Amino acid sequence: MPNSIESVLYGPSINFRSDEWVKCSLLLWDSIYRIVPTTVRPDDSPTVKLAQDAGLIRQITLEPEDLKITCSEFLRFIKELPGTPAGLESEGMDRIHEEKVDGRLYPLLETLAIDVDSEGWLCLPSRLARGYMLYLAKSVSGRRNLATATDDADAWAIMPYFKERANFDERVYNPEAQAFYSFMIFRDILPSQIVSVSIDKIIEFATKRKDEKGRLRSVLHRFSESVRNCASPSHAAELVTDYKRQIEQAKDEFKRSMGFYNEDQGNSLLTIGLPLALTVFSSFGGSDPYSLLNVSKSICIGAIAAFSDYKKIKKTERKESYASYLVEIDRELKGHSRAQAANRVFEEFMND
Repeated sequence: MPNSIESVLYGPSINFRSDEWVKCSLLLWDSIYRIVPTTVRPDDSPTVKLAQDAGLIRQITLEPEDLKITCSEFLRFIKELPGTPAGLESEGMDRIHEEKVDGRLYPLLETLAIDVDSEGWLCLPSRLARGYMLYLAKSVSGRRNLATATDDADAWAIMPYFKERANFDERVYNPEAQAFYSFMIFRDILPSQIVSVSIDKIIEFATKRKDEKGRLRSVLHRFSESVRNCASPSHAAELVTDYKRQIEQAKDEFKRSMGFYNEDQGNSLLTIGLPLALTVFSSFGGSDPYSLLNVSKSICIGAIAAFSDYKKIKKTERKESYASYLVEIDRELKGHSRAQAANRVFEEFMND
C-alpha cells in the first residue's frame, strides 16, 4: 500500500486558473508541483508568485527518464488499444512544448502537428495533446510518488482512461459490471470563501500546521485505500463505521488549526477518484452505482464508468499513486446530476 501522499502534481495546464484553488490546495497538501519547460515563464498572479517564493509551489523540470518512460508507455498504450476512443479523434487544437516530448516520439507528433512555432510549441489536435499530457502526468507523478490534482472537472473525468490503462469499452454505462472507476466526494473539509484570506495566512498555516494536515490526509488515504481494496458489502459498511469517527476528529482538528475557517461560508468539494467493486455500492444501499450515494452526512460516492475487465484491475501492480484529486471551489452538491456529469464527460470521450 503506498504511503499517504504529501504533495500533488497540478495539471493539465501550466497556469493556475484560480488563486482560490491554489489557496485551498495548500491547506491540504505540503506542495503543489507543475511541469514547466525551462524556456517558458508561467503567467502567474502575485498570489502564486508569493506561494512559489515560499517553496509551496514548485516546478518540475522533466528528466530524460521521464520522457523515455512516457514515450515507451504511450506508444505501447496507443498500439495496444482495441479501438481509438472518439475523444482522441475529435477536432480542436492545443499545444505541447517540445521539451515535454521524447526525441523518439517527437517526429511522430511533428507529422501530426498543424504548426510548430519558433518557441517550440507543437499545435496538435486537442484531444491527442491532452491525452499525451495526461499520460505524461501519470508517468511523472508515478516516478515522484505524487498524486495528481486538478481544477478541471472534464480533464479529471477523462484521466481514468489513461490512469487505468484503457480498461474500458464502449459500454461505459453498465450498472451490472463487477467494478467501476468511481469518485468519493468530501464536502465539508475545505472552505470555499477563501478569497478574502491573504496568501500570507495560507503560507503560515501551510508551513506551521503540517501535523494537522498530515493526519487528515492520512485518514482520508487509509479510508479510500481500504474501500478501494474491499469486495465485501458487510465489511465496506464496517469500514465506514470504523473510519467515520477518525475522519470527523481529523477534520475538526484541521479546521480549528486554521483560525480563519468559518462554517457559515460554505465548503469546496474535494473529490478522490478510485476503483470500487459493485459490492461496495450495495453496502451503501444503492442499486444504481451511477446515482450519487450517501456514505455519511459528509461523504458521497458515485460511478464514472464500468471497467471492462475486473480481474485486470485486481492484478495490476500500481507503482504510482492510484489517487487523482479534484478540488472545486464554491460548488454545490446537486444530487444525481453530479454523478451524471462525470459519467457523461467520460462517455462522450469514449463514444462522442
